[in-house]
Amino acid sequence: MQVNYNHLYYFWVTATEGGISRAAEKLHLAPQTVSAQIAALEERLGRALFIKRGRTLALTEFGALTKSYADEMFHKAQEWLHTAASGEKHVATMCRVGLTDGLPKTLISKWLSPALDNDQHVLLDCQDGNLDELLAQLTLHKLDMILTDLPLIADVELSVYCQNIGYSDIGFFAPMSEIKRPPSSKPKTPLSSSPSSATSNEQLTNTFPVCLHQKRMVMPGFNTSLTRSLMQWFEVNEIKPDITVYANDIALMKSLGRDGFGMFPAPLIIKEEIMDKFHVGYIGKADNVTQEYHLITPQRSIVHPFVAKIVSMAAGLNSVS
Repeated sequence: MQVNYNHLYYFWVTATEGGISRAAEKLHLAPQTVSAQIAALEERLGRALFIKRGRTLALTEFGALTKSYADEMFHKAQEWLHTAASGEKHVATMCRVGLTDGLPKTLISKWLSPALDNDQHVLLDCQDGNLDELLAQLTLHKLDMILTDLPLIADVELSVYCQNIGYSDIGFFAPMSEIKRPPSSKPKTPLSSSPSSATSNEQLTNTFPVCLHQKRMVMPGFNTSLTRSLMQWFEVNEIKPDITVYANDIALMKSLGRDGFGMFPAPLIIKEEIMDKFHVGYIGKADNVTQEYHLITPQRSIVHPFVAKIVSMAAGLNSVS
């Protein structure tokens, strides 16, 4: 099937501008001309691109998919024109990366930086969002990949491929106010410790994990897989923490922990960064509890060279402390 790319361009401008009148003004054409060109494209494709809603036009599902392809096509055309005008020998390859909200930013840097060091012609477009929103963009080909610490729900039917690219053990950290508190005059066993009982870093480490019992705790999001794993771990070790906050944002969780809201769990792959940035102390590891990290692509065969580099390099970043 041959497509008139002028027709496709008129459709793209109309979809981008939000209507035929604004598109006609930008294209310096009569609205009737633009409308006729889009109608010709729809007839050629055999599918509607727009649907009328009152006095406005809205994209059909196929129209939205077509626009996502057109976005990429005309963006590439602009890159090509820029390269031709500037005399550059290489064209930067755009890689659109979706990042779920709770993903540690320092870990994102660890994933992305090694590949960039060996490829000077990659332009990253990083977008934050929740997993459902990012998956919708991925299926519309608006993203090349998603990096996430959230597993895909098994019953979600999407044409995507999810692979594990790493994991980290989980450790607990305590605010300095907890570590530096002077010893209590009344000796207590670790299991009878209250939130007001005294500890030191050495005491916390030597009595881990029972030192967590009845201590104030900042936890990841209430319904996350990591929280469920930690709650099972608490139960096995007969620990009942005093949970003060559930926080989906891991940076918020660490900030609250630093400011005295309680101890908190975090991936040991970024242990040093956590201690340096948030001025907290490490007290111990939760055995058999790990955080997995996933890369999701629109198809099983990875075609974007930068995505392939991330897959090959990410394995070396696993935490096995």
